Amino acid sequence: MTTQQNQQLAAWMVKQGYARAEDVEAALEELLQGQHVQLSHVLLKRGAISPQVHGRVLQKIAQAPFVDLERIRPDPDVIKRLSPQVARECRALPLRHDGTQLVVAFVDPTDNAALRRVSADVGEPVQAAVADEGVLGELIHQHYHGGSGAPPPSMDASADTDAFRFTEDELQAMAADDVARAQDIIDQGPTVILVNMMLMRAIAAGASDIHIEPYENTTIIRFRVDGTLYDWRNIDPRAHSHMVSRIKILAGLDTTERFVPQDGRFNAKEFVRKDMDLRVSTLPTAMGEKVVMRLLDKTGARRPLADLGMTVEQLVTFERMIRRPWGMVILTGPTGSGKTTTLYAGLERIRTVQKNIMTIEDPVEYQLDRVVQVQINERQGRTFPLVLRSALRQDPDIIMVGEIRDEETAELGVRAALTGHLVLTTLHTNDAAGAIPRLVDMGVEPYLVASSVHGVVAQRLVRRVCSHCAQPYEPAHELLVWANLHPDDMEGWKLAHGAGCARCNQTGYLGRVAIYEMMPITDAIRELAVDNAGSTAIRRQAVEDGMALLRDQAARLVADGTTTLDEMVAATAL
Repeated sequence: MTTQQNQQLAAWMVKQGYARAEDVEAALEELLQGQHVQLSHVLLKRGAISPQVHGRVLQKIAQAPFVDLERIRPDPDVIKRLSPQVARECRALPLRHDGTQLVVAFVDPTDNAALRRVSADVGEPVQAAVADEGVLGELIHQHYHGGSGAPPPSMDASADTDAFRFTEDELQAMAADDVARAQDIIDQGPTVILVNMMLMRAIAAGASDIHIEPYENTTIIRFRVDGTLYDWRNIDPRAHSHMVSRIKILAGLDTTERFVPQDGRFNAKEFVRKDMDLRVSTLPTAMGEKVVMRLLDKTGARRPLADLGMTVEQLVTFERMIRRPWGMVILTGPTGSGKTTTLYAGLERIRTVQKNIMTIEDPVEYQLDRVVQVQINERQGRTFPLVLRSALRQDPDIIMVGEIRDEETAELGVRAALTGHLVLTTLHTNDAAGAIPRLVDMGVEPYLVASSVHGVVAQRLVRRVCSHCAQPYEPAHELLVWANLHPDDMEGWKLAHGAGCARCNQTGYLGRVAIYEMMPITDAIRELAVDNAGSTAIRRQAVEDGMALLRDQAARLVADGTTTLDEMVAATAL
């Protein structure tokens, strides 16, 4: 439905007393973001109307019968008559054959182009019915996607229109390098719509990254959701370079340079009505430039410490670390393990108007009230060491350094911690014990490390078992061997895994939770640090001092059915 049609429908619903004006206004705003097409579906999802009203509204829109797909079971043989691609792109599902024509449920039966395309695909006239957008989307996903490589419903390419399909004339202009014609396409045509739609779908799916990968016969766009990559859409390879050019323009990169890697960033607020920063990286490959975009929600809700997955004991330990008036607290883990989220939660916990708090980040991921935030820009010479030196002249109480990358930053951070400042930062190490020798390897004297570091926290993210399809299971013997577990070790455990459903994209997982390894620096560990001991000796001492390993925390979540043994093995590198 067009925006004008939805506005007319909204006025009718308010006049009939079906919905309140303020609810309708909010739903119209959500429709503008491109995630849905049915006004009544948005209102139903928000709890503003009943299912009965939803059905009446859909019937009025389409002048077609409303079908309740939660009560009607489609004929499997009839479903097979419609090709998966047409079903997804037209958002249609065959239900039954009434003897004269095929009855097909649509999200939008007013879309005549979709009706004609479905009719042509099945080879006969169709009788259109209207169904709830959410339920129909789940059934299309269930019947036509199959494997776990398909995108989740919230980022399903079938939710999009044909608006960004390139004409053959446009594709030929692209392939022929018709610069003037191609620029018109980039500025006005499907390229802009495709990029905007891609951003909207990625944000709606909760993606952390977008991958645009060129191959010989296609370009594949993928989203990373909960740490796993899913295909979103394939596009014609002739359009690839122009899509990349559009992204380069947004990110302020050189569109004429195709053979050198480039890095940039832009804010997507203008396109998706959300304050979302995107870091862009281009890399020349044999088939063209690959683009990866990291999505950073600058206004996203920050989670309090208590909601991050720490045990009560870990929460107390971490608070003791970050409430010290001076010293260094280090978070370790691979990229994407949630370190920044934990750092921000810690800052929120200790932030007061009596303290001068500064952050040095690349990039600034969230906005914090009463916190001075500085973004690194190495192309302009604004590096971590330079900004850290300047920050120390700004009378700070607490400094958050996004990452220690080199010897100079490490030494400055350690000396800041020893001169009355609390320094929170991150390192890339495999576990908590590895942070101490890592700083020494970077060139910091062992006695300075021992004196300045008060605590190290290692963390990982594991996927949660989908609560909508969770069921008990018995793990395979091979998995127990990999996990270094015996069945006797798991007495009383409530093992669960997801069978797979539309909500979790048939993966059995939905969302993630953090596991932590807290290592306060005790006197015994300080002595080991001064003696330049390795991570094995430090880890052994930390365990003697009461530290629970990442493996222990993962096992706790496996035991109560929050995650699986597979995730435990993957996260703790057993």
